[in-house]
Amino acid sequence: MIFPEQNILMVKNIKEPLCLKNILIFLRQEFEAVWALDTAHRSVHNLSGNIPKSTGQCFVTSWIIKEFLESIGFSNNIVVCRGIVCYEDNIIMKNHCWVEMNYGQQFVIIDLTQDQVTSCKIYISSKKESEAKGFLYNTEKIYNNLENIKMEARLRVNILRAKIRGNIFV
Repeated sequence: MIFPEQNILMVKNIKEPLCLKNILIFLRQEFEAVWALDTAHRSVHNLSGNIPKSTGQCFVTSWIIKEFLESIGFSNNIVVCRGIVCYEDNIIMKNHCWVEMNYGQQFVIIDLTQDQVTSCKIYISSKKESEAKGFLYNTEKIYNNLENIKMEARLRVNILRAKIRGNIFV
């Protein structure tokens, strides 16, 4: 299902998609308001001009999505993944991060920073349906906790968490 007014791609058969869709729209708006160089990956030196605000924000954003979804009861095997995103056998993103979670009977991909290379700001799809449509999210690494994460990345997560804590966490 495509929601062009918000640049959202969502698969129809996900149970209760409107609830999850509304949560993700809200989160994306909150992230856009606070994303900056201090939350971006160290390889990003500029966030002005035609560069999407989500550039370099995929890990920190995915981690906060994971924390938030867990805090409101979506606690079924939520992990942050890092890897390669392909579309029709072409690599479109390397070292990209997204959230995967067990949602009902399927694994779901949630990517709030896909607009780094596509026009889609929010991408949510079952892994199976995503692959059928030509989008392959190939996981190379899974993050379950921040303990094994580099200090620089943990710092960026903490900065983003502090910036949005009053807005999304109760």
